Amino acid sequence: MAPLLERFVTYAAAAAALASLMPLAARLGWAFDLASHFRVQYVVADVLLAIVLVARGKLVFSIALAGCAALSAWAVLPYVAFAPQVVATAAAGAPTIKLLAANVLYRNHSPARLLEIIRRESPDVVLLVEYTPEWASQVDELRTTYPHYVEGSRTDPYGIALFSRYSLDAAQPFALGDTTAIEARVRTPAGPLTVVGVHLRSPMTPARGAMRNLELDELAQRVSGVAGPIAVIGDFNLTPYSPFFADWLAQTRLTDTRRGRTLSPSWPTQLPIVAIPIDHCAVSRDVLVVAHRGLPAFGSDHYPILAELALAPPPTGN
Repeated sequence: MAPLLERFVTYAAAAAALASLMPLAARLGWAFDLASHFRVQYVVADVLLAIVLVARGKLVFSIALAGCAALSAWAVLPYVAFAPQVVATAAAGAPTIKLLAANVLYRNHSPARLLEIIRRESPDVVLLVEYTPEWASQVDELRTTYPHYVEGSRTDPYGIALFSRYSLDAAQPFALGDTTAIEARVRTPAGPLTVVGVHLRSPMTPARGAMRNLELDELAQRVSGVAGPIAVIGDFNLTPYSPFFADWLAQTRLTDTRRGRTLSPSWPTQLPIVAIPIDHCAVSRDVLVVAHRGLPAFGSDHYPILAELALAPPPTGN
């Protein structure tokens, strides 16, 4: 039994090390990019296996695995709450706006649990993706509470709808690749905020991964043309640990609202041990991030996310 255990630990350590190193080549191929999304899991596996290897006297291998853990942790640390980030807060008494986004899962036939969450959290803007005609027929409650809305239901996973407590200017769906997105200027009490709701392609094949990256490029071009405060929210189908997401943030000069606050995963709800954050909210520099939270499961394979924001006050003259 001991030799068998020895082989298992050796093979597991080799697999963990290989998986941890694959993200270094994320720009070179689809499989390497997929590997970049599981950095938190790599840290845990590498540390545990390094401890086992130390106990078995394999010091060199344990040091190598510790190095792999450090490599993965480097990508993760900016998102944990104790990381040395400058976290903006709203000025005392300043109004905030809460955005809730949920991938409802087009095969999920009941909105009851999500409607309960929305009632409890009372967001100002609600974005739903994978929004189907069946869901559209069951959410009159949203249309009452949020009388300003844009809906684009579809029978496939790329329907979308945006509901707002506040008036909307220039609210319209638009094509993003072969998916549908929504752009709307929300008249918040603190001033206008452009909200862009998205659902990018899932990278389940190399072709779909390439399509998602093209959608990121199209989205970056559109966002760059928007003046004033903006928040882009929805299901991006990639994690903050992918270089493609980092490139998109650099292109748009937006900030991920999760950064410095939480690692909270958003998919899949059925397998928490491998869950990763693929639903995001990213904001311009004139938007202050007050909070970012993951919300409870409601029957979809995604957890909803909630971002609480405040508009930065205009600069004062001398």
